[in-house]
This record gives sequence, structure tokens and C-alpha cells, in this order.
Amino acid sequence: MPDITFVVLLCLPLIAVSEEHNRLLYVDTVDKYLDMCPDSGELKDHPSPEPDLKECSEWKSRTCCSPETAEQIANATLHGFSFDFCGNMSEQCRNYFHYDYCMIKCSPDLGPWIVKMTSSRFKERAFRVPLCESDCYAWYEACKWDKACSTNWRSGGFDWSEGTNKCRKGFECLNISMVYGSPIAFCEHVWDHAYRVVPVESVAVWGSSDKHCMHIPNGKSDPNATRIIQHNHEVARLFATAIIRRVYGGGN
Repeated sequence: MPDITFVVLLCLPLIAVSEEHNRLLYVDTVDKYLDMCPDSGELKDHPSPEPDLKECSEWKSRTCCSPETAEQIANATLHGFSFDFCGNMSEQCRNYFHYDYCMIKCSPDLGPWIVKMTSSRFKERAFRVPLCESDCYAWYEACKWDKACSTNWRSGGFDWSEGTNKCRKGFECLNISMVYGSPIAFCEHVWDHAYRVVPVESVAVWGSSDKHCMHIPNGKSDPNATRIIQHNHEVARLFATAIIRRVYGGGN
């Protein structure tokens, strides 16, 4: 089963919130956790099929993305964020960020990790989604010779005064391997803890009944994409069940 300490942390958004409306307070079944998308402006309220999805199409049978959002991901224009803030990002690194964007924006299975935000721009986000260590290492290997000038690309790491992200004055572009120092630090900090890396020794073998972490499909051409998405759904159900049992004493 998932680590209980982490499950308690997941429960905090449900029980330790301000008086303002928070829909997470009303998520009281596993099925509700598996039928929600982060409230971040550009996504749907609930996942649904998008048979004509051309980008991030591995998620088209059930997705939080509209075709417009997926197109922005493909064009690297979502939220005005540029990946070329330290010169042109390599194709292999950009591909991994594309896979990551498709996962974190389009996946219908992030409900157990949605938390409320105080930002006026984004009301909710995915936080500490369990990412398999093998995926993290592959992502890091693809990007370690690219450059960055900030460890946190999501919150406070850039100058946005001109409408897109640029390095802050005085911050030097260095190899990602130097900026982060390790694959785990990179995967966990680059998007301000959107992911929590799960060490390989605690990951059950695929096909077992106890799944601990998620994989990121490597695009629509990934031969394992369908299997990965089903695996991720089972991981989400496992964590949602643990939360419901912890908070409500049930598991439906």
C-alpha cells in the first residue's frame, strides 16, 4: 500500500483549508477522485474522450485536455512559457518536456494529487505525483547537458516582465547537471514538486497488485502507451482508495 505518511499529506488539502469554497472538501469517493481535472484555467472540469486529439493523442480516449490545449503543448506556447531561455533546448530534452506536459495536463488520473492553490491564475495543481525512478533518470539523461538558470521553472524562477520567461538578472546559464546535481533533484524541483520520485527498490513489478508510481508515456508512438496509461489509472485508484479509507473509513 502507499506510504501512510504521504497519504496523510494528501489528506491535508481536504481537512486543513480556509473557509473559501474548496471542492476538494467534497471529494468523498474513489470514483470522484478518478473523475476530476485540475482547475487551472485551460483544462476541462472532468475528463472525457477527444477522438480528434492530434497532439498528446495517447490520452484521447479519456483526457483533461481540449484539442486547443494539446496544440499549445505541441507548439510550446502554453502559458507563454519558452524552453529556450538559455539558448535552444536540444530536441531530445524538449521531447521529454513535451511528454511531461502531456502527462501533467492531459492525464485523467491525477485526482489524488490535486491540491488547492492561492494563485489567482491557477486555482489547483498536481502536487507530488509519484514518478517512477526509471522515468526520472531517462528524463534527466535526455536533458543533463542542456542549460538552466533556475532550479524552479514554475514559481519565482524567472523574470516575466516582458510576457515570457527570461533568466533573472545576474543568474548564469549552467548545465542542468550542475544546476540540480542529481536526477531526483531535477525531477522534483523543476516544476516545484509536481513530482515525487519513487525509488526503484520500492516499486512493485508490473502486473502485481501493489503499484507505487507512475510512468510517463513517450508520445503516441510509444508501443507501451496504452499499457502505461492503464497502469497509471491503477496507481491512481490505489492512492484514492487509501485517502478515502484514511479520511472517511471507506473505499468506494
